[in-house]
Amino acid sequence: MRTFTHLNLFPAGLGCRVGPVAFTKSPDLVPSGSCAAVAPLQPQAYLGLTFNWGALLGWAAIKGSLDPSIVLPLYAFGVFWTLVYDTIYAHQDKEDDLKVGVKSTALRFGDLTKQWITGFGFACLGNLALSGFNAELGI
Repeated sequence: MRTFTHLNLFPAGLGCRVGPVAFTKSPDLVPSGSCAAVAPLQPQAYLGLTFNWGALLGWAAIKGSLDPSIVLPLYAFGVFWTLVYDTIYAHQDKEDDLKVGVKSTALRFGDLTKQWITGFGFACLGNLALSGFNAELGI
């Protein structure tokens, strides 16, 4: 029988107990994702919050704990990066989003999308740099 001594129980508890939004269970975020398309929260933001939860789980799987000064900026980096790429992608579906009532960031930002994406890009780089600095990775 094979044992997995390199794994620990901390990420399992993290994945099943506390999620990023209002202390919900993280698995609750995934099935509710289809509702995010018509919720007040833009689906791109919801995707970022849900998809990037894996950064916390990955860190916990390797380290066996969470260092908020490292993982929170890493998580924020992922959320902002999701906002960048999924807002660009959402522009392809603007007409359909209007028809079905999806509240996408492409519709919300409109002509200011480039400025928003630029801001999200700077937030990505800043959070990634902060996470690396806090982890003492150096240059």
